[in-house]
Amino acid sequence: HVEVTALEAGPVRARVRIDATYSWPTHAIGDEGSCSQRADAVVPVTVETTLELRTGERFLRARTELDNPCRDHRLRVHFPLPAAVTSSHAECAFAVVERGLTAEGGPNEFGLPTFVSRRFVDASDGRVGLAVVHDGLLEYELPSDDGSQSSELALTLLRATGYLSRLQLALRASPAGYPYPLRGPQMLGHRAFEYALVPHRGDWRDANLYDVADEVLVPLERIRAGGVAGAAREPAGARLRVDGARVSAVLREPGGLVVRVFNASPDAASATVEQDAAPATGWTVDLVGRPLVRFEGGVELDPWEIATLRLDAAP
Repeated sequence: HVEVTALEAGPVRARVRIDATYSWPTHAIGDEGSCSQRADAVVPVTVETTLELRTGERFLRARTELDNPCRDHRLRVHFPLPAAVTSSHAECAFAVVERGLTAEGGPNEFGLPTFVSRRFVDASDGRVGLAVVHDGLLEYELPSDDGSQSSELALTLLRATGYLSRLQLALRASPAGYPYPLRGPQMLGHRAFEYALVPHRGDWRDANLYDVADEVLVPLERIRAGGVAGAAREPAGARLRVDGARVSAVLREPGGLVVRVFNASPDAASATVEQDAAPATGWTVDLVGRPLVRFEGGVELDPWEIATLRLDAAP
């Protein structure tokens, strides 16, 4: 049973709520093995999803909530794609990884085509695509019947399990850990998940998904402060400016700023750094802070290269 309710009609914001009620098996049968058999007993569960559009944003915000009474199950949301695809691109640590529709297996573990993404995953054919920006929903899959192409993207909302591992697994020759019973990973009770849908043309780079992820997941905080007599600031500007690379960390240390940048691209890039509207100078340093090479105004970065810059103190 599905009900759709219009909550707001704009013009600044529009929202609808979709209440979908399902009958889910209450649990899996058996404490060992794969637990592939479901209980005959079912329980009604209402999944509430609120979709939100805001003026000036090119993505659709979504929030899914439910009270989960069921054990031993995985809950996923499926999105139809604008075109069939043969691969996905997912953000990982300091890189975007391309993956096909199948996974490598071996004698000790069956290859499952479920993969991990850090903040976003994109499925496109190079002309059009759909990206999902998420907050902590790390598992996704492009389901496919024959492994040649996929027309949907599945995002895992919750995976409920009652054991750290199990014995005699159907897809592994040996346990993944001690078969200790747990209650917390069943994820019972109220759960809420937030994500955003980004339809776009081109591929993930054309969609500027790094910028979109920042816009979705790192909103500006606004406060009203009291004025100070005689104080004034320029209407726009920045003490630190980095172009041509992504910034992953800024640390204030004795002697100056430390800025970590990385090239989020399979192509070489030039990163420029300005401090107080002037070309920054300093040293590239290693992971323990030892100086490597002197730089002035910026650095050259290889594909996916990470660099840590120690800036000279501003005059």
